[in-house]
Amino acid sequence: LSTLLYGVLALKRPNRPVLHKPLQIEATAFRLVLSAVFLSFIGSALLDTIIQIVRNQNLVAPAQITSISSFVAVLIALAIISPLLETIIMAATLEILTRVLKISPRNVTILSAAGWAAVHGMNNHPLQAFSMFWVFFILTALYFRSRESFGWLASALILLAAHSLNNLFALWFIAAKQALLAQ
Repeated sequence: LSTLLYGVLALKRPNRPVLHKPLQIEATAFRLVLSAVFLSFIGSALLDTIIQIVRNQNLVAPAQITSISSFVAVLIALAIISPLLETIIMAATLEILTRVLKISPRNVTILSAAGWAAVHGMNNHPLQAFSMFWVFFILTALYFRSRESFGWLASALILLAAHSLNNLFALWFIAAKQALLAQ
């Protein structure tokens, strides 16, 4: 990912050398990804837990993890394919809303979070939309924050990394929860 980021940054600023501070660039992108993943996952896990306690319902959609092969299939779907497709749609939508329609990034962040929360709430448990709002609020803010420093393409890659890691942690959380419930 860092090599790809360097290449994108070099394309964005062809007159200025980019590789004179590669560790700073990599460290900044890495910190952005880890911060976003930490905030989004912890926040959504807390919201899901609070809602589960109040409603006495399990919000985690059953991922049907019954074997190693089903875990790998769900892993590929949730941590690779879904984030890739959602990142492409999200980055394109964010760029159109801010650059073409001239909507402020603050308003677009709220609209994006609400839209993605609604989509994920329809696919899973409706109350899960609350935690998905938080996740996509953080991911959209990450996109706009990194776009200021790196441009849209590197920001999309940073968003993809954060989204994939968030989904990976959520999958591990679901698998651990299913393992505990099975005992």
